[in-house]
Amino acid sequence: MGARPRWERLDGQTVVVTGGTTGIGYFTAEEFARFGASVIITARSPGRGAAAEASLRARVPGAVVRTEALDLASLASTHDAAARLARLPRLDACLGFELARRLGGTSASSVVVHPGTAMDALSPALSGVSTNQPDVLTGALAGLRPLLRLFGHGKDRAACTLVTAVAGREVANGEYWGPSGPFQLRGRPARHTPRASAVDPGAAARLVARAEELTGARLSV
Repeated sequence: MGARPRWERLDGQTVVVTGGTTGIGYFTAEEFARFGASVIITARSPGRGAAAEASLRARVPGAVVRTEALDLASLASTHDAAARLARLPRLDACLGFELARRLGGTSASSVVVHPGTAMDALSPALSGVSTNQPDVLTGALAGLRPLLRLFGHGKDRAACTLVTAVAGREVANGEYWGPSGPFQLRGRPARHTPRASAVDPGAAARLVARAEELTGARLSV
C-alpha cells in the first residue's frame, strides 16, 4: 500500500467495517485483518458478504473475519445490527469530530478521515470482489491510466488513511487525516487542519439532535 505512517498491531481488537464488501471498505478490512484485528464486515447482500469474506481469508492467512447483515438504508436493519453488535465484548473503532469532543478526557478516541479521490480503475482486481465503478480504461484507452494517477489513487491506497486512523501511532483524538498530495486527492496519509465549519460545536449539536430525532436513538457518550 505504499509509504505510510507507522501502524500498531491490532491483536485482540475488534473492528466493524461498513461497506466492507467492495472498494475502500474491502481493502480497509483486509489491512485490519493483516494487522491482527478481528474484523466484522457488514453487508446488505449475503452473496457479496460471503465473496468478500472468502477473498479476505485467501489473501490474509489466519484472518479472523465474519459477516454481519446490515442495510444502512433501513432503520430497522440498522437498529437490529446495532443491537447485535452491542452484545460484543468490545468494539474498538470510531470516527467523528463531535464524538471526539464527547470522548475528551477518556481513554477512547475519535478521528475523522477522508480517502481522497479513490478509483476502481487504479485498484488491483480481486476475484469475486465486486467494484462500484465501471472500468472504461480498456483497449485504446488503457494508456490514460497514468493520467488518472495525477488526480487520484487506487482504493487499496485510499484505505491506508482509514487504517491509519485506527492503527497509526501518531494519531490522536479529534484529528483530521487525509492524503498528503496536491489538493488532498492522493498520497500517503497526513494530518490536516479541518475547516472551521467542520468543528463548529453548535452545528454538530444540531446535527446530532436531528439525527436522534429521526432515528429514535440516543448518542449516550
